Amino acid sequence: MPDPVEELLRGWPELGAFGVEWVRAWAPHGRKRLVKIAKVMRRYPWMAEVVRRRPVGNPHPYMVEAYAAGTARRCVCL
Repeated sequence: MPDPVEELLRGWPELGAFGVEWVRAWAPHGRKRLVKIAKVMRRYPWMAEVVRRRPVGNPHPYMVEAYAAGTARRCVCL
């Protein structure tokens, strides 16, 4: 039987920036939210790089926010 977290990471590799254990911890509670986060990170790949470079403990998926306004202002908040 395939691991649902591995399938999620295959479909949305951007989530790997948070680490497999983080995805495993939160996937049962908010898969839709994780996909929304991944979609933003896919659109703005630099956000995934920021998360990789500056890991943050164990952020709650509903506390992860990403903002994009115009072409110059973009922000990821963890």
